[in-house]
Amino acid sequence: MSKFIKKNERALLGASLFSLAPYAFYFGKMSDWATFSSAITQIRTYAFYWMPIAAYLLLFFAYFVKRAAKWHDYFIVTAWLFFVGGIVNLVNAWHMTGRAAQTILRNVFIQISGNWPVGIFMSLSLILLTGLALNAVSTVAEDLEEIWSDFIKSLKNPLVLLMGATSLILVGSLMFWQIHRTRELATTAAGMGYKGGAYSIWIYGTLVLIIYTLMVLTGITFFFATVDNWWREFMRFSRQLRDFRLKKYIYRTLSGYIYTVTYLGVVAFAAVAVPAYTMAGFEISRSGDSSGVHLLHWLFIPGALLLGWIVTYVVLLAVRIVVETTVALVHVAQNTSKLR
Repeated sequence: MSKFIKKNERALLGASLFSLAPYAFYFGKMSDWATFSSAITQIRTYAFYWMPIAAYLLLFFAYFVKRAAKWHDYFIVTAWLFFVGGIVNLVNAWHMTGRAAQTILRNVFIQISGNWPVGIFMSLSLILLTGLALNAVSTVAEDLEEIWSDFIKSLKNPLVLLMGATSLILVGSLMFWQIHRTRELATTAAGMGYKGGAYSIWIYGTLVLIIYTLMVLTGITFFFATVDNWWREFMRFSRQLRDFRLKKYIYRTLSGYIYTVTYLGVVAFAAVAVPAYTMAGFEISRSGDSSGVHLLHWLFIPGALLLGWIVTYVVLLAVRIVVETTVALVHVAQNTSKLR
């Protein structure tokens, strides 16, 4: 199974990404989201809205990043944590309504807002992403073990001690915040109409705490696993800035940073905007059709997503051409200066 996943990782990653889009960006009837500001407030407030979007965005970057890149496996593992975290929060929300477990299963994993394909695609994406994460988590675990070993060996270094203490404070603060939040919910749940036991609230709170803690540990591991590369790059650029005689052009180096930031910005915007507008257009089209939902409405989703991704590629191509043209001019100027 592991060999099959490694061999077909990119195809499975693309399928998981495509299947996650409806679940991450379909928020129900448009009447429930009257204005853009209210929609943003709802998404920001409830974890079962913003966590799947974060998972989708991470999967989007994982799909485009080279498999050999350090952050590829980290993106997959973190996306799985966000995905599972969103589901746990959604199940908890359904549980707080006091409904039966059968209702939770139907509304979370099978049928969401009366549209069963959304839940089916979500379940498919979760299965695929879980398989990918099981392969990728070994990289994160190996890095964490190596970082911990290096930390023990370098305890006498003040900088290492400071960074370790900062990491512990970060993890401890997160744990305190989640425990305090769960305690408050357990205290006020009865007044909100919840008739279940407080133990179930603590069960969900503990699951969320574990997921959030794993997210922070993954982020800390990624930072320490890549900090040497970032620091060397920063020092190299700093040495170029200290060239007071201006013998070297730094624009070629700086343009790489500019292009990276621009590329990531375009991809991040497209990753969110394309599926969001796609699902909004789907809801508008199906709500305005008195005959109900039929196949053409569902075909609108893959068609709009494909069109959006094509437009994104064209924009990235245009940005690349502009940057390359500018760098070429600087390269010509640099070579010309050597002939003087």
